[in-house]
Amino acid sequence: MEIFFISIGIFCAALGVIGSVAPVLPGPILSYASLFFLYFAKDGAVSGWVLIFTGIITFLIFILGNFIPVAVVKVFGASKAGLLGCFVGAIIGIFIFPPFGVFVGALLGAILGEFYAFNNIKKAMGAGIGAVLGSIAVLLIQTIFSVSVLVYLIFKLF
Repeated sequence: MEIFFISIGIFCAALGVIGSVAPVLPGPILSYASLFFLYFAKDGAVSGWVLIFTGIITFLIFILGNFIPVAVVKVFGASKAGLLGCFVGAIIGIFIFPPFGVFVGALLGAILGEFYAFNNIKKAMGAGIGAVLGSIAVLLIQTIFSVSVLVYLIFKLF
């Protein structure tokens, strides 16, 4: 039974890294799940404190992953229309152009929202750039977390 949990844990960790880059999979959540499987597979390989600590980090990454792109768009001077366009575009983009539709959708949504509100292409492009930069920041944070969990898992196993 131990090899079964270890195998599923490694599989979840690998999917977590892929999911941190491809938005159709919940990368950090899958990475966190891999630690649970290791916890049950090898007694003492992962402590309860590690599970709590990484659980808190996973939760924060999940929550911030939804707010960082919008915050960066706001920093780039977008109005409420640009923010709404960024948010709606990212959600629609996930379903229309997976796996990278979240970036394209956020970009187009922010641009269209700003352009609709102000009819100013320069302001609209600034909002679009902010949307892309915010999405890239989330991607980097998720990837660093998921790769860190994978490395931790490998060191604990071998």
